[in-house]
Amino acid sequence: MNTIREAYKKLHDPFPYTRGFLIEMMAALRLCIVIAFLFYWVEPFGIQCASTKHLIIYGMVAFLSALVNWSIAHFLVVQFINTEKWTIFKDILRSLLFIIVNALFLLWYAQTLGNKFDSYLAFKFVFYTFLIAIIPLFYRNLSINNMLLKKRLKEAEKLNLLIDDKKELDVDTRAPILIKSNIVNELLETNNEELLYIKAEKNYINVFLNENGKIKQMLLRISLINTKKQLNDPFIVQCHRSYLVNLRHVINVSGNAQELRLVLNQAASRIPVSRTYKKAVMEKMTDFKSSPKH
Repeated sequence: MNTIREAYKKLHDPFPYTRGFLIEMMAALRLCIVIAFLFYWVEPFGIQCASTKHLIIYGMVAFLSALVNWSIAHFLVVQFINTEKWTIFKDILRSLLFIIVNALFLLWYAQTLGNKFDSYLAFKFVFYTFLIAIIPLFYRNLSINNMLLKKRLKEAEKLNLLIDDKKELDVDTRAPILIKSNIVNELLETNNEELLYIKAEKNYINVFLNENGKIKQMLLRISLINTKKQLNDPFIVQCHRSYLVNLRHVINVSGNAQELRLVLNQAASRIPVSRTYKKAVMEKMTDFKSSPKH
């Protein structure tokens, strides 16, 4: 009973929505090769493949369906979901959907080769594909999750060591920060000690400040990209498509299989560090150690 409970809990662990185009396409290519060879040699349900040429085309059809699935998932579906809440369970469902669509593509191609089968046979084929795939997918996602979790925790540990070595912020090193919005005469004046982080909110930014121990928010009509252009501070960096963070205020780094998260002094939210910006953030945090004043 405990094992079932633990497995259920594990299924709701965070999981990255994407690990990158090349990684996912290579995984899809391996799967497509396996499926194509199964069609060629096993001939499930009497579905026959006439020649090596058709074997190659089976593989190409399977890979094309994988590319279509990936494109839909990353350019269309991603607009309607919160990728930060993506889990192992959701990813298994997505993978099963991909395999079923892939199987339907191959059935369609098999029919063009002259194989005759009715809807019942097609349903039976897809159903068995689902049953065969679900257990390997479960263990595949768990192993990927464990691998990524170990990697993120190791990165977090490295950064936390850098934070422990980081020098205290010298009051005399305060520098003014000015952010001019798209609205005439709207200007935010602060400094690099008060500014915690900036979050994109569609056509606005939400600026989080620490003013004498109290968190204050300022909403400005300006994009995150244009805000970044106005800032001339080496330690205020982009860490995510929706966040700029002041690394001076980072007091701890945590991680899960999805990403690293920065814990800031006095701030309630944990700031995500996406894969795209992780290297730059780690390099800047390393610079703290060698920078005489920050």
